[in-house]
Amino acid sequence: MKKEELQAALEEAESALEQEENKVLRAQLELSQVRQEIDRMIQYKEEEFENTRFADQYQILVLIQEILLVSASGLNNLVHQ
Repeated sequence: MKKEELQAALEEAESALEQEENKVLRAQLELSQVRQEIDRMIQYKEEEFENTRFADQYQILVLIQEILLVSASGLNNLVHQ
């Protein structure tokens, strides 16, 4: 009888261990998915930042070009007066 009880307790413990191992595996998988999502979000934000930075730099260059054109036009008018 005692052997049967020990065998039943062992099987129960093994079953509980297997369930806990499955929980750990699921948690590891979920953690991996969360990390991948975070990495994707970081990459997206970095690209968004670079695009914004590029657009700002482009606008600055356009403004500088306009200033140079206005200045050149003003100088041209002064020379021809």
